[in-house]
Amino acid sequence: MEAQRLVHGDRNETYGYPWQDYARTVGAFKALMGDKSISDMTAEDGMLFMVCVKLSRQINLPKRDNLVDAAGYLECINWSVENKIAETSERS
Repeated sequence: MEAQRLVHGDRNETYGYPWQDYARTVGAFKALMGDKSISDMTAEDGMLFMVCVKLSRQINLPKRDNLVDAAGYLECINWSVENKIAETSERS
């Protein structure tokens, strides 16, 4: 009941209709991924998808929260990449 109330109320007002929000999100993600296949996607690509979610929401209704969350996801990508580099260096 709470989820239904949020989806049809506050979230709909903030993010727009779900199919519009996620159509924008998928469009942005497809542009970023280019020809990369699903089987080649990484955890970092999943984090990029979440950045696309936040950008889509920012387009619909600008809010500081969207930008802070997008920056947080980008920091997660950076942290993940740095961790992979450190692990590779330790093995060498």
